[in-house]
Amino acid sequence: MDEVQPTIATLFQRIALLESTVSTLQEENRLLREQLEQQRRASVRQAAPFRRRESKKVPDDKKKRPGRAAGHPDVHRPVPEQIDQEIEQPLDGCPNCGSPVEEPVKCWTSCSA
Repeated sequence: MDEVQPTIATLFQRIALLESTVSTLQEENRLLREQLEQQRRASVRQAAPFRRRESKKVPDDKKKRPGRAAGHPDVHRPVPEQIDQEIEQPLDGCPNCGSPVEEPVKCWTSCSA
């Protein structure tokens, strides 16, 4: 029995040492997982590498408006001089609501769209 007591004490010391090692490793694992998640999130963000640098940005008051300049003449496709072919295409349903069309005028006036 005397020889068992030192072995038990040694095992208890070993268990305490292993438990502290486990808790240290668990904390390190948690920190590394957080860093990994931050890296994953950062890699998904694509806007950052393509953003324009502040020095290259145009101030709001100097930005151009989209479209043609005021007073610019309109451009339309010219009306053909001769029509080669006319094809009549019946309506299968109302383009707005899809209901069957008996009289186009009634459907257009009854649709809410």
